[in-house]
Amino acid sequence: MGQHGGHVTLFPSWVPQQSVIDITWDDAKLSDPQPKDKWWGELALFGRTGSNEGEWQWTAAEQKLGLWVPVPAGGDGYRRLVATLYQFTFPLTNGMTGTGSLQPGLAPTAGELTLTWRGDAH
Repeated sequence: MGQHGGHVTLFPSWVPQQSVIDITWDDAKLSDPQPKDKWWGELALFGRTGSNEGEWQWTAAEQKLGLWVPVPAGGDGYRRLVATLYQFTFPLTNGMTGTGSLQPGLAPTAGELTLTWRGDAH
């Protein structure tokens, strides 16, 4: 029990490269209806806030992890969804995999912005 961390490697379909996000979670908060905690990575820059820090929100029943970034100009608590990871459960374990998507309009490309991901716990 306690605070944990890991990283998730993202493999986007629209570019031939990968991106890594670091993620933290507290076991005690995972039983909340929609737990939240922090994540960091270059993916946050798609939110156009100039920061590489974001907040995740997990919907356990749907195994869905939303990756959000704060929007300073929007006021306290305003945030923008950058990506969603599917088949995501906590605790993050080595070798977990799933699919996901980047929010439409955040990348300069046409078509679906899908991705796959792989998790690794620290």
